[in-house]
Amino acid sequence: MSAVPPDISVRLNAAEYEVLQELARFHDMTETGVMRQALRLYQMVHVHAMRGERVAFLDESGAVIASRPMMATMSD
Repeated sequence: MSAVPPDISVRLNAAEYEVLQELARFHDMTETGVMRQALRLYQMVHVHAMRGERVAFLDESGAVIASRPMMATMSD
């Protein structure tokens, strides 16, 4: 039998909460769904950062718009 994960609370400032609401509306998701998706994305970024890889943003043609080394440690 699996342990039941605890419920958590996240305190956001007004600007962060507004972004959360906008993303939820835009993607037709719950705020909890947005937070879960963000956590999965952050986990993926973390795994690649620990490998010393870079993150890049591409335009429609595949050309690099911006490229940055991923930091192994990130803070607020």
